[in-house]
Amino acid sequence: MIKNNLLFILLILFAGCENNHPSSVKEVHHKPVTEYCQKSKKPDLEIYIDLTGACTGKATILMIVQITPDSRPSYFIQIGKEEEYTVEDIKFYDKTGKRINYQKDHRKYLLSAGDNKEIFIRYSVKPGGPGRHGRQGNISDTFASFDGRIFILPDKNYKINSAKIQFTVPDGWKIINPHRKEGNWYYPDSSGKDLIYDSLVKSPVACGPFSETKKRFGSTDVYTYSCSEWPISYRKKITEKSFKLYEYFYKHTGFDPGFPYIICWTHLSYDREKVLGGIWSNGMCYEMEEDTLRNWELFAHRLGHAVNEYEPTGMAIRDREDFWFTEGWASYIEIESTSSVKFTDNVTGWEKIYDHYIRTLEKYPHYDYPLGKEYEVENPDSIEFIHYTKAPLVMKMLDVEMKRSSGKTMDQFMKYACKKYGNFREVFPFKEELEKFSGTSFEYFYENIIRKKGTVRPVWRN
Repeated sequence: MIKNNLLFILLILFAGCENNHPSSVKEVHHKPVTEYCQKSKKPDLEIYIDLTGACTGKATILMIVQITPDSRPSYFIQIGKEEEYTVEDIKFYDKTGKRINYQKDHRKYLLSAGDNKEIFIRYSVKPGGPGRHGRQGNISDTFASFDGRIFILPDKNYKINSAKIQFTVPDGWKIINPHRKEGNWYYPDSSGKDLIYDSLVKSPVACGPFSETKKRFGSTDVYTYSCSEWPISYRKKITEKSFKLYEYFYKHTGFDPGFPYIICWTHLSYDREKVLGGIWSNGMCYEMEEDTLRNWELFAHRLGHAVNEYEPTGMAIRDREDFWFTEGWASYIEIESTSSVKFTDNVTGWEKIYDHYIRTLEKYPHYDYPLGKEYEVENPDSIEFIHYTKAPLVMKMLDVEMKRSSGKTMDQFMKYACKKYGNFREVFPFKEELEKFSGTSFEYFYENIIRKKGTVRPVWRN
């Protein structure tokens, strides 16, 4: 039987004559919405996510936004791209149920809100459009995974100081997210109250029949989830490998956010495509029907960005000529970490990426660009080549050069740098700190490899 909660009361109140709630859900008659929550202060944003119609590929969302003279949105915006997240049947209401008119400008909704102190938003959303790394989210009768791109939120000038989320899911489905839980409510403030908006938008969410395993690293509880119907031996294998690779980052970079971190492995989509549920500093969710090396490399890359980019755990690079480091190190650490934990061997990984570098430049020499001017590149193919092929190879060259000149390693340097600059403690002067840590000048290297196109060499062969 499907669970009942306040969501259906609200949907019934605002649905009018539509009566489109699932037939297995019994109507509930209760006090008017205006009487609910009067006993306690209402949050700025209250969200109800109904997945009882998951077989249609859609979720029904109801949101209640508090409006004050000091916190009045200029507009509302659909967070997900329209080609990736399809929004239908959107309605804006006041607390009496009266419709609020709006004008739509691409993903923006411009409202004639008047002096309303509350705005109610109701709509359905279907994730799963094609995008980078496969289908962007999924809702089906098997499982659901998505992030905050399913939401229509006030513009960022509207300060969200408090928010809470409630889910309604089919019987037997687990609700998975990294948010703080109290009763039936989830509060997206674990990463800090200043990041509630970002946490709403970027945190991974999954629902379905998943099995859970928890392990603590430092001050962080890490949860892994895998589909319950998968063989126990397979679930155990990918759970152990998840913890093993996470532990590498904990030990080698000191990554320890201090709030829950979730790792959720899902099925492929209905049409056997990859599914990206969400990635941020508090977790990741994507498909793992097969134990492939590429999936673990992506796991490492995404954890790498939690270390060097994502708020609140990452870093802020000071100098523009070092911006290449963000993607360069994340792609470099794919190979270094997976080989360190024996998922593959180090040489094979570097030979593969070097071969791709050579073949790409033979065919598309115009893709090449000085890494120090990465921020100027606009050609998407060139960006792809620089970020995921050239930059990690140059990072490997830096590692070998540092070992040769000082006996120190990039691994040691990053542990030092993360302790000093992680969690956005202060801006990170990458080259300056690299020279200070190693006692070696890298000016010659920068002049020839970073500020010019340079030539990548297979230094691991020496």
